[in-house]
Amino acid sequence: MIRRKTEEGLVNEAFTALGKEFGAKVYEIDGYDNAIDNAWDGCVEIDFGKYGRINAILEIKGRVTRNYIGAVAFRFREMAEYTPLLVTDYVNPILAEDLRRAGVQFFDTCGNIFIDQAPLYIYTRGNRPKKEYGEVIPRAFKPKGLRVVYALLCNPGLVNHTFRE
Repeated sequence: MIRRKTEEGLVNEAFTALGKEFGAKVYEIDGYDNAIDNAWDGCVEIDFGKYGRINAILEIKGRVTRNYIGAVAFRFREMAEYTPLLVTDYVNPILAEDLRRAGVQFFDTCGNIFIDQAPLYIYTRGNRPKKEYGEVIPRAFKPKGLRVVYALLCNPGLVNHTFRE
């Protein structure tokens, strides 16, 4: 059960990336001691097939910075009897290494992951977010192109002139 609806898209995207990268299946768990007294954002079971499965509580954070690592590491150490996982939008390679050194298990929407639950050890970093390309605007509708169109509309005879004239 994911508590915050605004984070649902981020989590679904991260679960999809986890499935594509590792063939993992993620199942939401209702309850799990009511997400440990509502202090966590959700509870899931992640099945890695023949490699094992883990039950985890989720901390969902849209953007993670280096300043956040200490606080989340301390919070994760408090919950050592559970498997806390940080779910985020993107973890760059340097931040991934810092999170790993701090013992913070995570996965993101790009397929970067660190899980250290014996016998399961996964550490992947370096996957980048896909660039979303917008609609290509023809040159004629950019500022300089609009000037040319305007000049042609005002002086139709310019069509027969060379570029330099």
